Amino acid sequence: MYKHFEISGTGIRSLLDIFLFRRAHEKQLDQNALQQGLEQLSLTDFDRETCALAKQVFDSDAPLCPADARKLAYYLTSGTYGTVSQRARNELVKMAGDEQPVTAMTKLQYSLRRLFPDRTFMEMWCRHDAPFFLWHPRLMPFACGYRLVYNLAHGKVKRFLGEQRFLWKR
Repeated sequence: MYKHFEISGTGIRSLLDIFLFRRAHEKQLDQNALQQGLEQLSLTDFDRETCALAKQVFDSDAPLCPADARKLAYYLTSGTYGTVSQRARNELVKMAGDEQPVTAMTKLQYSLRRLFPDRTFMEMWCRHDAPFFLWHPRLMPFACGYRLVYNLAHGKVKRFLGEQRFLWKR
């Protein structure tokens, strides 16, 4: 869940799932093993904050503090599995730096990175959509151009254009 939360958001359903699961299985869970696993993955803070928010939202009549209200709004606006606009927003903030404003240069860098991704992404994409480039590694520099044409031909440009509209209207 953390990966989805960080990258493109995750909906209120995941918060409810955490609340219901913890409430139903609290006595059966090995808390020491759970804490150990969370510490190994550096997710202790995320788990604590998520569980506290879930309990506050679903099991308390007390009003939310402003920080918790912002977190809840993030869940409510992220759709069930996250949204393209939330992913773009998160990526822009990460690229600019948490406390820095998102500038036109950051948006341009993001757009170029989406059009021309790094080699690791391209190898992953080629494995699924164009293995030819993996069989002939010297042609890999042309894979980005092929990917653009491929996406145009398969109608996948709509998502990218929607993302760009969101990006540049802000």
